[in-house]
Amino acid sequence: MPKTRTVDVKVPVRRPRDWPYDFSKVRVDDTVVIVPEPNNAVDKNALRIDDLERGTLGYVPAPLAAKITPQLQAKAWALVGAQVTEIDRNATWVDVFVSIRLKVPETN
Repeated sequence: MPKTRTVDVKVPVRRPRDWPYDFSKVRVDDTVVIVPEPNNAVDKNALRIDDLERGTLGYVPAPLAAKITPQLQAKAWALVGAQVTEIDRNATWVDVFVSIRLKVPETN
């Protein structure tokens, strides 16, 4: 069995400005679920970020999803978990960051 290590990847949540989600209820340390969407019409590498209580929070940015998804599909990497790590609320926008924990092969 190859050796693995766990890495955390901090990602900004991406969504349209009119995204139908109540961001006032999101909290740091909330657990979220990363859901691959291989049949997504816009992006076959799409990784949706779901809040278990309130629905879809947004998506992993496409360039990062394009790096992660093929590794997950090939079972070279495994998702271990994800949670909200940072929230920046301002008058017109809410920025949410999620940490995705991945198990990846150890490099020498």
